[in-house]
This record gives sequence, C-alpha cells and structure tokens, in this order.
Amino acid sequence: MHDQLTLNPLVVSFTLGEGRASDVVTISWLEYGAALAQIKNPRYWDMPMGHRCLDAIRERSIDSTPNRSERGGPPRHFRLSGSRAKLSVVLTILAISLGACQAGPRDLLETGVRSSEYGDSATSFRLWGERSPFNRRIPKDAVYTPEPRIGTVRNTLEEWSMPIYRVSQSAERPRIKVVQRDSGRVEYWPIPRFARPAPEADAHMGVMVQSEGVIYEFWAFEWQTDSSIRAGGLNAFPLNGTGISDPPQYRVTASGFAVSAGMMVREDVLNSATGDLDADFSIDHALAIALHSRLCGKTFVPPAVKPELKCSGEIPMGTLFALPPNADVEDMEIHPLAKAVARALREYGAYVNDGRRGDDYRGKEIAAFRVEPGLLQEMFGQSNNALASIIEKDMYEVIERYGIYRVTKNPKNLRESKGSESIDKSAD
Repeated sequence: MHDQLTLNPLVVSFTLGEGRASDVVTISWLEYGAALAQIKNPRYWDMPMGHRCLDAIRERSIDSTPNRSERGGPPRHFRLSGSRAKLSVVLTILAISLGACQAGPRDLLETGVRSSEYGDSATSFRLWGERSPFNRRIPKDAVYTPEPRIGTVRNTLEEWSMPIYRVSQSAERPRIKVVQRDSGRVEYWPIPRFARPAPEADAHMGVMVQSEGVIYEFWAFEWQTDSSIRAGGLNAFPLNGTGISDPPQYRVTASGFAVSAGMMVREDVLNSATGDLDADFSIDHALAIALHSRLCGKTFVPPAVKPELKCSGEIPMGTLFALPPNADVEDMEIHPLAKAVARALREYGAYVNDGRRGDDYRGKEIAAFRVEPGLLQEMFGQSNNALASIIEKDMYEVIERYGIYRVTKNPKNLRESKGSESIDKSAD
C-alpha cells in the first residue's frame, strides 16, 4: 500500500491508506515543493529563484514516478513509498519553510533563496583578472568633469538583476544544448535543469563553474525543452578575463560587459577565513550602472564594445563616473551598503553598461547597479527592493555633498586644468 499525492495547479492532497476523509491533507504545491526539496537537499534554501518549487518536485522528489501533464506541464501524481511518519516529516519541514515558499513568484525573489544542488557554494575570490577595467583603480591624474544631472545611485530592482547558480563540474554532468535565437549558434553547456532566469523582460541568468574558471551568462533566457535552451544572448566569460564580450556579438548586455561585471555578488562579501558573509565588507571593483534612456546615447567608448540603440541622449556606453577623491562618507549616517557603494565609486568608479526606464529622484536621474538576488536579504534582513529606496536616499545625500563626475584619462591632474570645476570642492 502506497501513499498517493495528487497535484493540480493550486493544491496538493495527500491520501493515506484507503483514502479515508480523516487521512486527506491538502497543502499548496509550492509548499510541498519546498518540503520535498528540504528533505532531499538541506541546502535547498541556497537556491536563487526559489519560486521554482515545482521544479524541485519534478527533479528531486523522493521515491516518486511522476505522470506528467499534457504540453510538458507539471506532474499530476506522485507515488510516495513513505508512511504517515514521512508525511509528518514533510509537514514539519513545511512549517519551517512556509514563509518563503508560499509567496508568489515575484515575492520569492526577495527571500534570498539561491541554488546549489550541484555542490559548489560561493567562495571568496575576485572576479576577473588584473587586465579587467573593473579591477583597476582610477588613476590619480584622471580628469573629473561634473555631471549635475545624476542625483543618486542605487541598487536596481531584483527582478531586473541576474540569479547566479554556482555548480561544481563533473564528467557525469549533462551538457545542455543552448541556441542563440538569431544566429543559430549552438553551444553545449553544463546548465542545471532547475535553473531559471530573472522574471522581467531581460531574463538574465548566470551559471558559475569555478572549477572550469567560467561563468556562463544569458540574456532573454528560456527553456525550450528539458534538454534545450534558447537565448537572445549568451557568452562563456573566463573568470580570470576582462568581463567584456569577445567577440562583441556574443554580448549579454548593451555595452558588451558581462552581467556579473560590476555587479555586487556573494564573492564580494565573503570572509576568506571563515567563509561567512562579512559585515565589514567592501566592494573592491568598479560598478556597472544603467542610466535612463534619455541620458545614454547610441554610441560607445572603451571598455564598452557596443552601443544601446534604444538610448536617446548623449552619454556613451562605457563612460566612467565616480565620486571625487575627497569624498569621505565614514562619518555620514548612512546605510552600510551606501558606504560600501560610495567607497567603490570613489576608488573604482562605475561604467555605463545599459539603458533603463523609470522615475527620477527629486528631479534628478538615477544610476542603477545590480546586486545578486537574495544577497541583501541574507546580509541585512531586508530585501533588495526594500533597501533600494534607502540607498537611493543615502546616495543622494552623498552626491549632494560631493558631486558625481565623468572621469577621463589625462596626463594632467584636474587641479591644473583650466575651465573646469575643481574636484576639491568642500562640503557645505
């Protein structure tokens, strides 16, 4: 005698024994997916895109043989070999995980769930090599030209960011067929079948295989079948490379930068000694920012390799912006993330990598950078999207005090330049 589980799009019903009414328990399939995944893999809550609980049922169900629905939809029935005790375990785990998995798809982006079914957790290391512009500090003789139209810098909404799946490599891992939708280019990459992109139109997704020294990135990612993927853009970026598309037509962002280049990721904030998230963290690289389409232009400058044709302004892709060298935020009463962002903007700057839509802030433009989904929730107990308004306000105060500048190379220091505002302007 087996326990039977019946699924429909909304609920899961456990029927025990002969199906007496007292033995029927109904929970949502999202809740059941969370519970099953917890039993099979205790590190389930390391998954980016935890709203795909159904995929946990499909790929990780215990002693089950699914009967899939029509058109490749979810399985409708499972046979579980367990007993009432197993149901108790499921429901116990469910009680712990309920808060995360009963949320809707968009809400679950903010719970901090990341995927690690294939074994690798994030480790403390610096993305990109020494030649990468993202790892170069701003030269002391750089020219700083004020940009009064940009009023603040903040983290972009999480649904427009990129989930990163960290997987370990092995000979047994299946290679998934990946097709570029326009050119027909075909690759075979180790993409986990449960991996899902960010839910908004850009549909970015990344798979990092540190043992291979590669991060596979996608734009407009979509599964075609269980063993094939189609994407608008795809590239395998060497982790010790520049973080820039080569050749340019393999780009996954407007500028040609990797999505993870200039993004705040887990590797930035891990303590190398303990492997834990470090409260005293810093962002030791340049950021990548998106500007409103009315600011960015249909041109590009290095290190960008392509323009954003939807822009209508004049600021090229690849333009570097920064806080001035005298920007000191240590005594300002602002969020720790705002302080880390300000330090990165002062030391490394931020490259324009894309256009964006959206509102301004107090009549000025917003520059938005990406943060790995779930990271801020884990660090600060607040979701990325909830923190965005706080960082927006704090960085507005920083820029009001110190300004933000377009940075270009020049053999002369700005203090010696004529006709330009000094970078040494004092705080009021």
